[in-house]
Amino acid sequence: MVEIIFHFLKVQIIMDIKPTIEKYKTQGHLQQNKNRLNIHWDTLTICQLNCAYCYARNDYGRDWGKLASKTTIDIVLDALERSSLNFNLGMLGGEPTIGPHYKYILDKVSSFEKNIGIYVTTNGERDLSNDNTPKNTAFLFSYHPADCTNKDQFLSNVKFMKDNGYKCKVNVVLHPAKKYWQDIKDTIDIVLSYGVKVHPHFLYGNWDRKLYQYNKDFWDFFDFLENMEKDLKFDEDLFNDYQVYKYKLTNFKGWSCFNNNYEIDINANVVQFCKEKSDNINLLRDRDFFKNIKETKPMICPHTECNCDGLLKQLKVRND
Repeated sequence: MVEIIFHFLKVQIIMDIKPTIEKYKTQGHLQQNKNRLNIHWDTLTICQLNCAYCYARNDYGRDWGKLASKTTIDIVLDALERSSLNFNLGMLGGEPTIGPHYKYILDKVSSFEKNIGIYVTTNGERDLSNDNTPKNTAFLFSYHPADCTNKDQFLSNVKFMKDNGYKCKVNVVLHPAKKYWQDIKDTIDIVLSYGVKVHPHFLYGNWDRKLYQYNKDFWDFFDFLENMEKDLKFDEDLFNDYQVYKYKLTNFKGWSCFNNNYEIDINANVVQFCKEKSDNINLLRDRDFFKNIKETKPMICPHTECNCDGLLKQLKVRND
């Protein structure tokens, strides 16, 4: 009898440690507003690094290595200013900080009257200390352990921006090669010592939305990430991104997702993340596209794995 009870308790503990997506009805981020748009803008497709896993380089194909024209930039800025909803604007690329219109864009968006959040996704390879960046700009630094060519500059940028009052977070790419793991951990420790939040960034195994299959040694080495901030809410349970990927809480197929994420490319084309087909929206033709969005309407998730950090944080509701 004692053995049976012990076995039951052991099974129960394992079930508690390894939650399954089937037990939950809702999922979302503690600080997300479903009617606040998240807009990602690739202002150029040029980068100093050459990361093998870069989705942008692979997706852009022939359009890699180009700049958005000044005319296109001004039209996109006009379309953004017309937006009916408040939004978060992420400047991406490529590496946005090396673009000739980088500061011009930040200054223009900072002058908008709407409640807008601006953040720059950067590899931190260029000295940012002399940019005179608008104070409402946030920085999402991405550390690439296999490709970073100047770690001292990267860390200097993170510390400078934090010390000068800019909101910062560091994406640390969780490279599957074991030779990078200690460097990743050391970098996380340094960034945390600055008082900057760290976000573990997972890789994708290919380009059909499949997550990379990390091995047991990886999960064992990085188990300290279990203790990072938990801000993803599944019903009443809280998890962080590390736990969500480790326990495979990423299959929302058939759920209603309040997808409010849009991407603008260097040619002003607009794509809503996760849609199976493009709506052929181009801001050069339709400057009122964002103006005409009055609320976020849920879409049925068609995918078996959510591999987008942004979309993982959007409200999702199970339909069965």
